[in-house]
Amino acid sequence: MQRHAPSPRPANQRAHQQWQLGQAHASRGRWQDAEKAFSSATRLAPRDGVYALNLARALLRLGKTAHAAREARRAFDIDRRNTVACAFLAHCLEAQTQHAEAVQCLRELDPEVPREHDYHETLARALHKSGRPQEAIAAYFDTLAIR
Repeated sequence: MQRHAPSPRPANQRAHQQWQLGQAHASRGRWQDAEKAFSSATRLAPRDGVYALNLARALLRLGKTAHAAREARRAFDIDRRNTVACAFLAHCLEAQTQHAEAVQCLRELDPEVPREHDYHETLARALHKSGRPQEAIAAYFDTLAIR
């Protein structure tokens, strides 16, 4: 996953420091420590989607898929234009076999945001697994059209 750095603001300096600590732990594979640091960052700056998304990533690495999905949902709810949060939430939902919910999540992405190949492929897979083959075929064709 691409790492996006939040914009540090003086009021959120402690949150930013916790995020940096979490990144250091994550880069060393110390996911429990990363979870603690990212969780602290989200408590200090609850409206920062980057912190929530990083917490979701740590939670997923620890096998806490449902909790990861809640944090990814929070990140996506903060910014419906965030394609990374949308894709990550869809991934978490699919990992829980909540394919219809993954479809709904993907369709909640801001309509002004361009849809790339990965978006259509993920949507097609979720539609197929949720028992909507006709819509899945159309989404697969959209995937092919982008290449």
